[in-house]
Amino acid sequence: AALFSLVIAATFVTGPIPGCRSDQARSYRGSEQPGNPVPLESFFATTVDVQLQPPPNDPIARVSALIPVGGSIFVVDSRQANVKHFDYRGRHLRTLGRPGNGPGEFRRPYAGTSLNRGRIAVLDRGRGVVSLWDTAGTFIDEWNADGDAWDIAAAPDHDGRLIVVGSLNAQDSSTAATRRVRFREHDVTGAVGTTYGNVPQAAHRYERIFGGSAMATVGSVVVSGQQRSNVIVHYDRRTGRDWAAAIGTAWYRPIEWPEDDG
Repeated sequence: AALFSLVIAATFVTGPIPGCRSDQARSYRGSEQPGNPVPLESFFATTVDVQLQPPPNDPIARVSALIPVGGSIFVVDSRQANVKHFDYRGRHLRTLGRPGNGPGEFRRPYAGTSLNRGRIAVLDRGRGVVSLWDTAGTFIDEWNADGDAWDIAAAPDHDGRLIVVGSLNAQDSSTAATRRVRFREHDVTGAVGTTYGNVPQAAHRYERIFGGSAMATVGSVVVSGQQRSNVIVHYDRRTGRDWAAAIGTAWYRPIEWPEDDG
């Protein structure tokens, strides 16, 4: 069993954060002045701890995402390659999917979100697909998530559209292809309606190798944090403006190999 703290209240900081700088240009620059660390727990208020009760033959192995729906929670388990559904008391209700390469199966489920009309969506990075399910555990459909997709979120206007964030090849003015952080909006059939965002992917090879993206929507703004690179990417769907801010300093220290003395 696993102890899970269900967080149902949170405070988001929308003003400037010490150590952050925002550039309106299409590229980002690192922060020149690290700020004071902000304790993560100061952003959240924990209201209840729930002891989850997974099936004995299918324990929770690695949680990659949580999808709250009403008074229940879906736990995306990337190692067990399934999604477990629990009620508000922690009782196991059902398991969605199983390991495999076919429709309704998972190789590495990584992210998820709730949609309108009692549906959830799960991004499987192993198979490169987004699968749709109802909250009763019935598989509905799946479609390909082109490119290196990292996270998904429901569009803020709750019309059933789904936003996928990842790194895609885009053409620079020099006609050379470069990897950029892009957002794609899909309708319920998977068709791409809009693609936006033009912030270059992290330049340093450590950040590219170990990087990824997590995403949330705040009003009309889509916010994506690039893991390992300390860069937060924003895109305002209403105005079309995109920008990035580097928080703190780089997490890595380049390896310095000793001189070869022969």
